[in-house]
Amino acid sequence: MNHQAPAALRLPSELKHLIAQHLPNESLAALARTHSTLQNDVEYVLYRRLEIDTSKIWSRTSAETISKSPLKASYVRYLSFDSRDTWPTRNPNIVEESMVRRIFGHVLLALEEHECPLWELRVLLDPHRGEEWLSQVRRFEKILRTGKFVSLRILYCNTGLDIFQVAKECPQLRVYAVSTSGSGDMLPLLESLKKLRDHPKTSRLPTTFAMGWTWSNSWDRISIFSAFYPVEQYTSIWQDIQTSLKIKTGDVKELSIYLRDIRDISSVRGLIKNMLDIFPAIQNLNFYAHVTHDLSLEMKKMATFSFSRLLPTVSFYSWPQQEISRNGKTIEKAVFLKRFVLQYSLQE
Repeated sequence: MNHQAPAALRLPSELKHLIAQHLPNESLAALARTHSTLQNDVEYVLYRRLEIDTSKIWSRTSAETISKSPLKASYVRYLSFDSRDTWPTRNPNIVEESMVRRIFGHVLLALEEHECPLWELRVLLDPHRGEEWLSQVRRFEKILRTGKFVSLRILYCNTGLDIFQVAKECPQLRVYAVSTSGSGDMLPLLESLKKLRDHPKTSRLPTTFAMGWTWSNSWDRISIFSAFYPVEQYTSIWQDIQTSLKIKTGDVKELSIYLRDIRDISSVRGLIKNMLDIFPAIQNLNFYAHVTHDLSLEMKKMATFSFSRLLPTVSFYSWPQQEISRNGKTIEKAVFLKRFVLQYSLQE
């Protein structure tokens, strides 16, 4: 008797992958366990895009799986891990912090021991919760600097990483985004960007931006570092942000632009207009200038900008010009220069 395979199992792998992309991870995992003939195709889809949510059992077990299976680790192209759900002011009861560290330990082991041809990596840790978390942050950076991730194009992480060292080992890196709790966290990043820009082997600086987030789990601030880029790269900056940023655009209320010279304001006009189109809820615009001059002239330039909507507040800062002492350490901090309020819609 001739037993033919069910029609669904005779479908091309590409079609199976397309169908599987529309199923939740839990359903895919169950399908892989119960249908051996579909296992390879389903697991390929299941692990290709791995978003580890520590509140879900499947996410917790998937991290351990890729740490033990070179084959499944080789499927991973997109990997995200966010530990903020364990932070006290967010949601302390989802998963114990020690378990979250253990889950991320499996992720680190997979990245260390196996070949993961990642295109995109998003990892948000909490380096302020003691030495155990901090040691994992250091281990994570060490892994990124091994030279294994030559295909990595998008990297999201905390400000603790040295982008100068990481970018040298990730030649295809196009977008680098960091989470930050304020302008004071920017100085190490600014120094790394300067070193990377001035390095003789740097052919293209990755589009770099910082995101500030609130305890209500929303990203409400974005900072752009145009000081380190040629004007001809400004278009790719806002395009890279638009295509790679996965947040609610209506949550962003503040935009900061870092300039080499305060007189460069005119050159970022198009960049600002495009950012306002992407994030229509922006109300506050901050300029951070490394070199400052007469601000009255620059404010007049601002009044000639043509934006698609009213921009209420514009503030000017310099960076860095002041040294302050905190816990025995000397820290450079941006200095507030001047703020003015636009009471009318900016027009040509």
